[in-house]
Amino acid sequence: MVKISLLEIILLCTIGLELTTNTNGLEFILNRELFASGSDDTCGHVTCRAKGNHEDVDGIKLMRQTNAGKVTDLIQISKQRPTQDVSLDGVYGKCTLRNNVGNIDIKLTDIRLCDNDFFLCEVIYHNHSDQEETASAIVGPGQSSGVRSDADVPQKFQECTLSTSPSSGLYLKELEYLGDKVNKVEDRCYSQEDRLDQKITQKVNFVESKIISQEDAFLVRIGTLEAALTARVSELEDRWSSTALHQTTDMVKVDVSKALDNLESKMSQVFARLDKINNSYTGPAIDQDVVCERGMGDYVTKNLPPYLVMTNQMLQKEILCDTHTDGGGWIIIQRRARGDVDFYRDWTSYRNGFGSLTEDFWLGNEAIHRLTDAHPYELRVDIRFKGAEQFAEYSSFRLESETNKYRLKLGSYTGNAQDALSHHKDMFFSTFDRDNDKETRNCAIVAHGGWWYNNCYMANLNGLWGDKAPKGPVWLWVAGKEGVSFSEMKIRRVRSRVSA
Repeated sequence: MVKISLLEIILLCTIGLELTTNTNGLEFILNRELFASGSDDTCGHVTCRAKGNHEDVDGIKLMRQTNAGKVTDLIQISKQRPTQDVSLDGVYGKCTLRNNVGNIDIKLTDIRLCDNDFFLCEVIYHNHSDQEETASAIVGPGQSSGVRSDADVPQKFQECTLSTSPSSGLYLKELEYLGDKVNKVEDRCYSQEDRLDQKITQKVNFVESKIISQEDAFLVRIGTLEAALTARVSELEDRWSSTALHQTTDMVKVDVSKALDNLESKMSQVFARLDKINNSYTGPAIDQDVVCERGMGDYVTKNLPPYLVMTNQMLQKEILCDTHTDGGGWIIIQRRARGDVDFYRDWTSYRNGFGSLTEDFWLGNEAIHRLTDAHPYELRVDIRFKGAEQFAEYSSFRLESETNKYRLKLGSYTGNAQDALSHHKDMFFSTFDRDNDKETRNCAIVAHGGWWYNNCYMANLNGLWGDKAPKGPVWLWVAGKEGVSFSEMKIRRVRSRVSA
């Protein structure tokens, strides 16, 4: 039901603008224009249009009321009479109802109509519940610069501007309900914004305190080095003065030259140390000899971030290293945290790897095979579901070559996430274009991923992100076969090979 306040109607009509109302399924437009003059003696133009999107328009009618109070039906159309013409004193035009769209378009040629008369458009339609309802709107008389009060609108039209359909109250209740919902959402947004501001402020304060602390230490070390350098220069000057009194000019020149060379060397060492200190202040200085291996967390944690991108010398490609977890040294081979990378890939993609090390990715079966074939590795799987974190570790992990279809070799299990991967031990890798599982169907297509499918799986961490079984990224630990919200598969070199 269209519900328009009388004040809104009067304001719209006074300035001569288009009045547009849009219900759930009905577009309703009433427009009045006034002209100073025209070649066809037209002083005004009134249009009324109703379009049923989800509603069924039954009829549309236009009425006028003179300043003296006389009400006249100008034109009316319905499904039974879809086309009508009007030709009265000072009023002429057409009206049509086709394809659930009603149009009334009339011109005014009598100046009295433009200056004094009201026009009311009424639409009769059936809503989606097949109940008959009406919608109406009114435009008032006068030039666009005129101002009219409520008293200027005839009483009959005041009564009909607001429909009395029984469902109008329901629409008001719906609007009130939606208003309350909007207010609640705004309150929650403000609350979340305040909490975010607090967290950001805390983080900024923490970072500032760390910077100030590092800066103080940096300045202290610089001061110490400057003092040592000054003392060394003074010592060299004293030695030169002392020896110059007892040596010939040539000997003095040789001594001075050596002293200057020594001083230049010392200065170079000082500048090198200053550069090293400056690097440690602005960010972690990564030695090229640092590798991703067990024990990093014992002595590097305070200087390295939890994740570090570094170059693996054997692979000659960049890897992502977990430097903190259980002593660090984990090379991450699979990571899913954002869900913005499609893991439903072909055999070649899984062989070469895909994604971004700073987002979601698969390192690549060939790279994993080369790493685990050259040295013994263990496997750790970290997973998260609705804030709860679990892990699974396997004492050994190895992928055979592509000739052997990257078969999975796996050691014994420990952890608290349940042993879901042992079901896939000794299985070949499968993708939607390489069916290597034990099923007659292709499990990679069923599970929407690439994996060491058996028949078909108890773990499917490369499945369709955000979905449940059978396509979702499932791990046995999660009840109800829902997909996990985070997963990382990571390998770490062990000191001695454990047969798998």
